[in-house]
Amino acid sequence: MLVNGKQQLKLIHKAKILISRFENYKFELGRDNSFYLATYSKGIGNLLLKRLKKNYKISLQDLVALIKDFFYSSYFLNFKIYYSKKTIKSYSKIVISWAFKKNFEIDGSFNDRYFNINSKQEPNILWYLIYLDKDIPKKINNNIILYKPIEKKSFKIGIFTKILLRNFKYLFKDINYFLSNLSSYIFFSKIFSQNLKKKINENVKHILIPYEGQPFQNEIIQIFKNKIKIIGYIHSPPLAIPTNFIYKSNSPDKIILNGEDQLTCFNNLLGWKKDKIKILPSDRFLKNSKSIKSNIIYFPLSINSKKKILSSLMFLLKKKNMELNKFTIQNHPGAINSKPNIELINEMKMILRKNKKKQIKNKEKFSIFIGASGGIVEALERGIKVIQICEDPIFEMYSKEVWPNIKKEIISDNIFKYSLLKKGKLIKLGNKPKNLNHYFKSIK
Repeated sequence: MLVNGKQQLKLIHKAKILISRFENYKFELGRDNSFYLATYSKGIGNLLLKRLKKNYKISLQDLVALIKDFFYSSYFLNFKIYYSKKTIKSYSKIVISWAFKKNFEIDGSFNDRYFNINSKQEPNILWYLIYLDKDIPKKINNNIILYKPIEKKSFKIGIFTKILLRNFKYLFKDINYFLSNLSSYIFFSKIFSQNLKKKINENVKHILIPYEGQPFQNEIIQIFKNKIKIIGYIHSPPLAIPTNFIYKSNSPDKIILNGEDQLTCFNNLLGWKKDKIKILPSDRFLKNSKSIKSNIIYFPLSINSKKKILSSLMFLLKKKNMELNKFTIQNHPGAINSKPNIELINEMKMILRKNKKKQIKNKEKFSIFIGASGGIVEALERGIKVIQICEDPIFEMYSKEVWPNIKKEIISDNIFKYSLLKKGKLIKLGNKPKNLNHYFKSIK
């Protein structure tokens, strides 16, 4: 069945109702922090979002994802914090971001990919980084703290018993709230925020976060509400339905968006008041960047239906006679070692080689994206036409009802072609910043 934008609007509305209900319940303080309704993540929040779809039936794959999410909590007990003995003691601003080893220079400074800035450019800011690599940089500058959430993976059965007992009372009040509180995202949010609290001194006036609506981010806001101003930078390109950004009681004091379409979506659909929003050119997506190119098939972080993707590829080759044999297949950076992704890439390469002679030369340049990807919008803003193969169209398809500036052409029930009515409305591409002052000036 063909999905349309009105169905997506209904899903967003249902998600808003789900979250807003907890204003009327006597749960824990900051109860709506528990919900991380992201279409792109695998876990309990994603399952709750799927349950809002009409006639949706929970699959075995969903149950496995739910169990994995719950049991992952145990790993977060083994965190470790790294910093220099000369770490600065007095600071008024903190940036909370993510880091890998490749983001560090030999001199111990850190390149933030969301803000496109090096930590040396802001020596008086404390960079509190969630570190996601195994090996620690040999040198760490004095204004950097690394929080490694998992030093080693170990399974501790006792923690699951505690989590279940602590939340068992909610099972009879609301199954959605009960399940959300079992998520590893919630467990991490409690541990991380309490450790951050120990590093906050009385001089701190501002915290800047590349904001994704994650529970740990809303937990930080809850703890420091009315004491510290929190600025959330929406660093990711617009997703088809951004339910993870629905306004909550513990959302940032100010959010930074990068386009007028984003303002319309956040204000009209996601519940944000205009006085909490500021539009600035993107610091992540720069005018002179060539990160997205044509003639490439871009893979998502994970795939759910190899059969559906392959049949869609064959449809483009056989029914639409597209010339795809010269396309490069690019795996997602976070799935380099993913066995399902690697297997599917090899099968697709074989299919493209076999169908070389039957294809008609494409009249225009474009790229193909599989599944949910913010890269679709970036490609469009850089003047590249896009074809998207959807695994779950209601979660992944772009529509004018949510994003008015996107023009959509239907190729099949799950394949769509996109172009822009006008550039710069979804993302205002920026120039490399000299500092972060424009974020802190956005809030009084």
